[in-house]
Amino acid sequence: MSYSRGQGPLLVNRLAGWKYAVLLVSLVLLTLSALPTLFGDSPSLTISKGDTTIGQLRQWLPKDSVQRIDQQGDSLRLVLTDQSDPMAAKAALEKALPGHDVVLDRSAKAPAWLQSLGLSPIKLGLDLRGGVQFILAVDTQAAVNAQIQSAKDNLEDLLDIAAVTPQGQTLQLRPRLGADLAALQRLVSRQYPHWQLQRQGDLLRLSLTPQEASQQQLLAMEQTLSIMRSRIQELGITEAAVMRDGKDRVRIEIPGVQDPAAAKAIIGATASLEFREVYPGPKAGALAIKDQVGRPLWLAAKPILTGSRIVDARAGLDEMGRPQVSIQVDNQGAATIGDYSRSHIGQAMATLFTEYQKGPQGQTSKTSRVINVANIQSALPASFRITGIEDGSQARQLALLLRAGSLTAPVTIIQQSTLGPSLGKDNIHNGLMALALGLGSCLLFVALWYRRFGWVANLALVANLFMLLGLMALVPGAVLTLPGIAGLVLTVGMAVDTNVLIFERVKELVRDGKSLGQAIHLGYDNAFRTILDANLTTLITAVILYGLGQGPVRGFAISLGLGLLTSMVTGIVGTRAIINPLWGRDNRKGVRI
Repeated sequence: MSYSRGQGPLLVNRLAGWKYAVLLVSLVLLTLSALPTLFGDSPSLTISKGDTTIGQLRQWLPKDSVQRIDQQGDSLRLVLTDQSDPMAAKAALEKALPGHDVVLDRSAKAPAWLQSLGLSPIKLGLDLRGGVQFILAVDTQAAVNAQIQSAKDNLEDLLDIAAVTPQGQTLQLRPRLGADLAALQRLVSRQYPHWQLQRQGDLLRLSLTPQEASQQQLLAMEQTLSIMRSRIQELGITEAAVMRDGKDRVRIEIPGVQDPAAAKAIIGATASLEFREVYPGPKAGALAIKDQVGRPLWLAAKPILTGSRIVDARAGLDEMGRPQVSIQVDNQGAATIGDYSRSHIGQAMATLFTEYQKGPQGQTSKTSRVINVANIQSALPASFRITGIEDGSQARQLALLLRAGSLTAPVTIIQQSTLGPSLGKDNIHNGLMALALGLGSCLLFVALWYRRFGWVANLALVANLFMLLGLMALVPGAVLTLPGIAGLVLTVGMAVDTNVLIFERVKELVRDGKSLGQAIHLGYDNAFRTILDANLTTLITAVILYGLGQGPVRGFAISLGLGLLTSMVTGIVGTRAIINPLWGRDNRKGVRI
């Protein structure tokens, strides 16, 4: 290959025009995305407007807790001060505005023109923003017991079965006299293919296999995670993180919340709602319970409909101003309740509310109470209502739990920790100071050691930091934690290492007699594979950390992984885009760089 003044460096040290365009557009867009993070954000509350005025909102909250109130379509947004308690303000507005949705969020401090682009700051983790963390123990064995009980109830409805006796995780089936035992065995096997069915004389033994029990426990954990996320969303908190923590633990992090009472009441609740037939008197197998005024009731052992069929629930007031919950069920639930009510007009149906709680020794206790008994007047549609609730607060909590779903596995809050906002500010300050010190040291060293090329590398370092912050703000689910800031500091070091490898190679080639243009071309070309291999292995480590880690470890993995990508772009493509037009055509030999 020739490197003459007329051909070599002019052709070799030149980037295609589209590369310059992609680099420039990426730098501009990601820098714009990073700017809201530099401005920061404040806690805010979004309220469905209705007939509420801005003046009324200011009356219900302390004057020093509200920065401003913005109108956004059919809603109002209250931007709070950093010293205010967002949960206390949310509770005050919910009390003053029954029936209105109040959502806790964050409002960016960036200029309006920047917010109009749809850009938002990076979400901060619990260790930086402050807030509350819950560790929940999930009683997955209760889900297995519920599965066994459900199988028992279903098998008792079969005509050929006289009795079902539970024995641990095994159900003993006694057929009726004259029943076809072989046909019954085939029927039960089809209904429960994952259970183990054995025949012992005239009896059948249906056992839950260890594999199926483990599967039920896994499903219970997945359901718990899903329902907890729904409950947090129903609380109006948008930045909470719900994740699995070990075999039977769930970790919930709620940044920005200093008063965890409201969240704790909802997160720790394990409640279910059932509609049951009311017998006129005592009956074998019936559930004996008292109604709201203490009168005895006898309810059917098997519910007509459970809360798992509820798709929506809203708290409100009836015609007399008393609390009620309006319920809507899915298609299957509508068919079930419709068929039952149509054939039981004039009979009573009770609404049974059940809660599970953990005792001091860890035992699970079950408390059930009837919140409503009504005579069926006509066939019930897919939407109906529950009355007889004590107060509006209880109605709202019941509606929230029903919308979020009922847990099959009871949960217990075994650890609760609160991190104050002052500690979060200290962490941010210390982390940013470490980042500034590391960045400043690298900038000074590179500028002094590599002189002309060093200033180009410094521009790439600053651009890399802006691009990384902008990318983290755009990636869904990315949260900046204190270890994440450590990842930023490490990224700065990795980016410097990229330029050191390239520039040292260029200096070595110049000492070997190559012209500056040749050395630049060969230096970038030879160092690329080494840089790619080093960054690829580190990126694999970051992916493993993200997959296996939890909480702050994931924050570190995200900032490290994204930082590797941006440092590759700025350190290789970015620096060469500047060096090529300035020194890429220089054919002088022995040039000192």
